[in-house]
This record gives sequence, structure tokens and C-alpha cells, in this order.
Amino acid sequence: MSIPDFTKSLWTEKRFHWLAAGLGVIVATWGVWNTHGVINKDGTLYIRAASFFADGKWTQGIDLYNWPFYSLVLAAGHNLTGLPFQTVGHVLAILFFALSSAAFVMILREAGGRRDVMSAGLLVFLASPCLVGDIVPMIVREHGFWAFLLWSLWSLMRFYNTNRFVYALAWGVSVSMAALFRIEGLAFLVFLPSALFFQARHAWQVKMGMFARAHSVLLVGSILLAGIFLINPLLKPDDLGRLFEPFNIIVKVFSEGDQILKEKAQIYGTLVLGEWLEEHALPGLLLTLAWALLFKIVGTAGLGQTLLLTASLEKRRIFKELSAFPVLLVFLLIGFANCVFILLNNFLIADRMTSPVAFAVQVFAAFMLAGLYRSFTDPAKKTARIGFLIVISLLAGQLVKTLLPADSGDSYEVKAVRWMNANKKQHERVFYDTMRLRYYAGEFQNDQNLDWPGVKQLFDSGSIEKQHYLVVHGPEKYPEQVAYIQERLGDPIMQFHNGRKNRVLVYRVCHPGECKQPGESVH
Repeated sequence: MSIPDFTKSLWTEKRFHWLAAGLGVIVATWGVWNTHGVINKDGTLYIRAASFFADGKWTQGIDLYNWPFYSLVLAAGHNLTGLPFQTVGHVLAILFFALSSAAFVMILREAGGRRDVMSAGLLVFLASPCLVGDIVPMIVREHGFWAFLLWSLWSLMRFYNTNRFVYALAWGVSVSMAALFRIEGLAFLVFLPSALFFQARHAWQVKMGMFARAHSVLLVGSILLAGIFLINPLLKPDDLGRLFEPFNIIVKVFSEGDQILKEKAQIYGTLVLGEWLEEHALPGLLLTLAWALLFKIVGTAGLGQTLLLTASLEKRRIFKELSAFPVLLVFLLIGFANCVFILLNNFLIADRMTSPVAFAVQVFAAFMLAGLYRSFTDPAKKTARIGFLIVISLLAGQLVKTLLPADSGDSYEVKAVRWMNANKKQHERVFYDTMRLRYYAGEFQNDQNLDWPGVKQLFDSGSIEKQHYLVVHGPEKYPEQVAYIQERLGDPIMQFHNGRKNRVLVYRVCHPGECKQPGESVH
């Protein structure tokens, strides 16, 4: 097949997922290149654990992070290729995002979408400033989690439509792999096959058989796990890392959730509402949590994508026509339940934790966008034509935002370390307050005394006298920390801002006879 013929074939429904994978590689590579070496905070943790595993220090790696599969993959990639851990992480992100892009359009095709739906879905999927613009360039577990979770969703939908055991096995293996990256995948492994009971064309006995086959991998894993405990009676659940964490969270939320909410509501009522409104504290707290979760989901899925989903709710016919619609619906509900339990467990939820819900939103949005496009081609449907133009403009704006070069201010920490390396003498010691700064400085082995408590301990213990420079963060929201250092070391000799409210400050620690500052001025 010639190159023009092959390129043309990518537009066919049968091979459209190859086009999606190729575009995924291009977009992810562009996003990674845009970061210019900046690494996220969690990434330093995963790489530190991977460095232990690469050196055969298994206990130290697991003690540092006790759900270590992603770090193990990083370590294996590093040992096999010799590439730096960060480079391995970015290569994995590109490959996994290509798999995610392909799986996403295959899900649309399995749900009954034609080429117009898959084209709309690819735009909807890539035009997410959060998922694609923010998370893809990071060193995080989400890349593998997304890839295997989306492939598992496609496999279960395929099993739902065909009742072929090979797809039940593919479902079990892929969703288990997703759980190895993020423990939340266990909720999908256990509960998503319940969607098989909503089939109308099969008898109850057939549904039970399909449900059992969908859980075959889970059954084998449970037997192996039970065998491990029987062989080693001294083994405790805590020895298996975070395997039982979802169960513990569920138990905590149901047993202690009411008391925790009351305690938080009391604080909310006392400090925020005051005496005359404190009886409304609990409803106010719940509404705040609901708003926060909704805001996170919309931000992750994309505003245009969420508007499309909202519009599709008025056209429920779109849902009824989807093949394996119950699988998509239960997937959405499980993802949402995961978010609720995570939020109630520690009153904290990162944007990327809402990604399964965002994917479900984007699937429905793709069908709605394709429907709007078909209406757009009909001159008689003026309202639909206007709606399509508004949404497509919004998505185009999101896509541009996603692909824009990264803010130069994001590399302020890298610039601070580079300046420090260029201006200090070889024998001079530098104290960096975070693991990320030490990572940039190539002093990653020392992961103690991090953040502000480490800086405070440095002064309290007198160890500051052993340093020649202090490179620390001075966020504007904590002026007392900056004042504490300034009282002892004077003004910083250099400052590096990110253009917002974060900055890195460089201080010279004066020693008798050698307190001579580098030639740069403060800016």
C-alpha cells in the first residue's frame, strides 16, 4: 500500500483509531517538549522510588511509596534503556496517551458511532486543557491508568455486545493493570460488570454467566491472594501496600463520615457563618463540597464538553441509541462515586482524580457534537446551527489553549538552580528546601529536611552555619517565613518568580572573611 493510500485509509472507520493514536503521539510529544524539563512535585517522588528499585533497594522504595507499580515501570525502563528516569517517564506518557486516544475512539465506535462521531470525539478528547495540557506533560501514574482503564472499558463493551470470552479476559487483565497504576481501578474491576445485567436480549441465566466470566480474572487473583496468606500466616493486610485502601475508605466514610461532616460544619459555622447562621452550616458545607466536585469535573472534562453533555440530556434519544449504554452509564457512576468517597475521606481531591468521570462526559459529548454537526448541515435548523458554531468555537479555543507554549514562569525553579550552579564555587554547599529543587540540582539522594519545617530545623539546630547558600521557596501567602529568614540572613541576593504568587529566594550565608556575593543584582 502506498503512503497516500495508507493515509487515506486512516480516515476509514475501521482504522480511525490508528489516526487517533498518531495524533495522540504528536500532541503528547508537543506537550512534553513544552515543559522544558520542568517536573511536577509527585514526579520527584515516583522517580526517587524508581531510583531505589533500579539499585535493588526494594525495601526503601516500597517504604517511600507503597503502591509502587509505576515506579517499578520507570525503574525497568531506566535499566533497559539507560535513559534518565524523567525521560523514561515522558516516553511512557507519550505511548500511554497514544493508547488512550486510540481506545477512546474505539469506545465511540463500539457504542455505535460512525466516522463523524469518532472525529467529533477526537476533537473533544484532545481539547481538554486539564487532561492534555496539564497532566500529559507530568510524570504521573495517570497515563498508564488512563490507557488501561479506557481499553478495559472498550473490552467490556465489546463483551457486552458479543458475549465472547476473549473480551471478558481482556477486560479483566486491562482493568487489573489500571488498578496497578491507581488503586481506584479496583472499584471498576469489582462493580462495572454489574452493567451486564441491564441487557435486554439475554435471559437471566445468560447474564449471570457473563457476569461470572467478567469476574474470572478477579476470581483468580482472589484465590492467589488467599493462597499467599495461607502460605505465610504472618503476612498482614498492611504488607500488601494500599490494596485494601478502597475498602478502608468506604468503611471510614460510612462509619465516621457523619461525625467528620458535623465537625467540619461546626468549624464552618463558627468561623464563616457566625452565630446567627450557624444552623445552616451543614447544608452550606455539603453545597460547597458539591460545588467543588462539580467545578473539578467540569475543569477536567472541559467546559465545551460539559455543555455538550448538558445539551444531550434534553435529547435522551441519543443515549437510547448507544450500544452498551449501560456500561457507559455505570462507568460514569462508579467514577463519580470514587470522587465522592475520596473527597469525604480527606476533603481533598486533585483534578486528575476526576478523569474517569471526564472521559464518560466526553464520550456523550462526542455523540452530541456529531448530532449538532448533522443539524448544522440542515439550513432549516437555525438554532442547532448557532449552537454548533458556539460549541465548536469554544472547543477550538480550548484546543488552542491546550497546545499553547508553556508559561515561561513555570520554569522559575529550574532557572534558580541553574543560576546557583553557575555562580557558586565548587566547594560551597547549597541547601535546597524541596525535593524538586534538589532533583534539578542533581542532589536527589538527600531527601530529608524538606519544605519549611526542614528550613526551620536548619536554623534551630545551627546547621545553617555549614551551608554557604540557602535556596528556598518564599510564597507570598506565607510572609512570616520570609521574614524569619530575612532577620537572620538579610535580603535575598536573587529572586525568581513564576509570574503569579510563587517565588524562589536565594540567600547568602555569611561566614567570616568569605561573605562575598556573586556579581548578579537582585531582581
